[in-house]
Amino acid sequence: MRDLDEQFVENIMLDFTEKLIKDGVVDLYQIIIDSTTVMKRKDSMDEKSKVHQRGSPDQCYKFQLLADAGQTPLIIVRRDGEEYDSNGLKNIENRILKLKEIADKHGKKIEYFLADAGYFDMNNLKFIKEKLGAKFIIDINPRRSTDLSKIKKQLNECKKLISVIYSRNSGKASDRTRAEITLKQKISRLELFLRQVESKGSSIEKLIARELLNIGIENYLILYRRRSVIESLFGTLKEYYKIAGNSNSKLMLKRGEDIGVFALLICIGLQIHSITKYRLIKNNIAPIKSLYAVKLSEMLLYYEKENG
Repeated sequence: MRDLDEQFVENIMLDFTEKLIKDGVVDLYQIIIDSTTVMKRKDSMDEKSKVHQRGSPDQCYKFQLLADAGQTPLIIVRRDGEEYDSNGLKNIENRILKLKEIADKHGKKIEYFLADAGYFDMNNLKFIKEKLGAKFIIDINPRRSTDLSKIKKQLNECKKLISVIYSRNSGKASDRTRAEITLKQKISRLELFLRQVESKGSSIEKLIARELLNIGIENYLILYRRRSVIESLFGTLKEYYKIAGNSNSKLMLKRGEDIGVFALLICIGLQIHSITKYRLIKNNIAPIKSLYAVKLSEMLLYYEKENG
């Protein structure tokens, strides 16, 4: 693996991503971004002597991952572990724009861009809206804004009602009916408040109010529920494909470049899985669990363990 250049493997993954888009294997209607921090080995060559400003000194790497709603990785980038997610998105803008370029080339469009509150930043919101031409579904980070705090509080109340309405184990039908009535009332009140904010708020408050009104509050909340897809994908990458090592999330790999290459190869394996599954279903063949990425991760980890 030391013979593989991280940028070279990233370009290979981008080629697979284009094929996934071209063949319709992935759906760019909703794309989701999230990050996870991974731990270094004690004998890591990348250990830093400086005092870390945030997080544990052992958290020296972070993966920024972009995927579709079907849990297929589109982009994965190794970043510094201390980096805030709001800055993480800014630092991979060129890669996301390349994804848009590929989508445009094949007549596809990114409609919604989903992220948690860590990515909430005026520059990021403008990038998604103006450069990607997409609608942002990003959890609000109110910071010091009273109006944004009120909006977030009311949205959270509506989220709970949405959970009752759409839960498979929501109990009695009467509970769902009551939740639907209450949700309509709360949405009406929130819409009234959003119109007030849209007319008198700060630039970011106006932007949030306008976007929520345009998307529709219930639609926004239903779409945001899809963000859990990427959390599940990270869980799979870490627990099943050993992206963070075999035990206690300690990486078995030493160099940052090796860690980046390893993650890219595993994601390419998952892309191959998606292509295989898509072709089987298209030909009316029931797909079985693919082990491409599992075998690849086991092989790479074994090699590193034996060769230090």
